[in-house]
Amino acid sequence: MNLDIKGRVYFKYTIETSPDLDKYFRNKQQHVKIIHGDEKVAKIPDSILILPVITNFIPVAWFFDAELIVDELDETFYNCLDNIKKSYKKMYPLAEFKGKITANKLVNNSYEPSDTYISLFSQGVDSLYTVCENFDKKLHLVTVYGADIPLGKKEGWKNLSNTITEFSNSMHLNTSFIETSFYSCLNQDTLTDEIQNVASSGWWHQFQHGLVFLGHSALIAYVHKAKGILISSSHSPKESEFFKKDIMQCASSPITDNEFKFASCNVTHFGYEVERFEKIEAIVNYSKKHNLSFPLKVCFTSKEGGNCSICDKCSRCIMSLIALKENPEDYGFKITDETFIKIQENLIYIENGINKFGKGWNIPGVKIFDWFVIQENFNKDREYWNDNPDINWILDYNFDKIKKIKYDYKGNLH
Repeated sequence: MNLDIKGRVYFKYTIETSPDLDKYFRNKQQHVKIIHGDEKVAKIPDSILILPVITNFIPVAWFFDAELIVDELDETFYNCLDNIKKSYKKMYPLAEFKGKITANKLVNNSYEPSDTYISLFSQGVDSLYTVCENFDKKLHLVTVYGADIPLGKKEGWKNLSNTITEFSNSMHLNTSFIETSFYSCLNQDTLTDEIQNVASSGWWHQFQHGLVFLGHSALIAYVHKAKGILISSSHSPKESEFFKKDIMQCASSPITDNEFKFASCNVTHFGYEVERFEKIEAIVNYSKKHNLSFPLKVCFTSKEGGNCSICDKCSRCIMSLIALKENPEDYGFKITDETFIKIQENLIYIENGINKFGKGWNIPGVKIFDWFVIQENFNKDREYWNDNPDINWILDYNFDKIKKIKYDYKGNLH
C-alpha cells in the first residue's frame, strides 16, 4: 500500500489486491482531503495517516480470510484490532473472520492528551444529542463528506456544511470537514450479496461505517492530541430486547467502537442507553433552555443536504416532534396537507407486503421499534390527540402487523 501526501491537506492511498478480491473493489485508490479546519496534517506520522484506509478495508480482509499488509501502523491501534474482531464475531457468529493485518513496523505514537474531545457530527438526532449532553467538554466537531451525501453532490454538501457551520458558530465550537472517497472504493452490492447468510442488511451498515468514520476522525484527533472521540449510538438495549437479540448487528456498536484505540486516544460509543425518542426530547429541551435553533438533518434519501420529509426516517422524526407538541418545521422539516396521509399510506403498503419504493420509503430499513415507541408516547396523552383527525389514527394502529413482515435487503417480501 502506497501513501502519497500532497501539500498540507490532501492524501491519496493506493491498494493492491490479489485477483480473487478484485470483484469487491470498484476503485483501488482512496483519497482523503481536509476541506475545512486548521489541521497541520504534515505533522501526522504515516502510521496514523494510514488509518482511514485500514479501517475501510480491514473488515474485507477479516471476512474473506485475506491478509492486509502495510509498511507501518500505530502500535496501539494494531493491538486493539483483536478485540474489535472478537466483537464482530460476537455479532455475526456465522462468519469466521479469519483474516489478519500485518504491519512491517509498529510505531508508538503516544502523546500527552489535551482536554479536547472529537465528536463525529452529521447534524442528525444522534450526533446532536451527543453534543448537547457533552457541552461541558471541549468539543471539536468532525463531519465526513462522501457518505450520507455522495461525492459530486456539491450543492447538497454546500447546504449541509453551511448548516453545520452556522450551528457550530452558534455553539462556539470548532469544526473540521473531511472529504473522502472511501465509500466508492468498495463494491457495496457485491459485498452485500456475500454477507446475506450471516447478517441482516447491507455491508455499509453491518460491517463498514463505524470503523471507517473513526479511522478518518483519528487524523483530526491526533493533530489536536485529543483525549477521546465520541461516536453517537444508533441502537439501544431496549431495541435489542424488542427483537430478542443480545445486541443489534451494526458496524457502529458499543462492543466494537469502545475497543477502538490509537496513540493515546480512546473512543466512547455515546448514548447507547437512550432511545431515539428520548434523544429528540432532550434536543428539544436543550434548544428551548438555551434559546437556540436546531435544524436536524436525518434523511438518507435526500442528497441535497436537507430532509425529504417523506421517507421513514424523516417520518419518524416528524411524528416524534408532533408527539412532543413541537412544530417539525422549526427543526428542518416541511409539512404539507398530505404529510400525515402519506405516512399512513406508506405504513399500509408495508403492512400489506406491497413494495412501493416510489412512495419514498426504503422498506428494508424501516425502524419498526421506533414506531412502537412513538405510538407509546402519543398514548401518554391520548385524550389530547383523540380529537385530531390527522394524528389520532396512530393511537390504535396495529404495528405488530408490520413487525411480522419480513423483507430482504433489496426490499423483496419473504
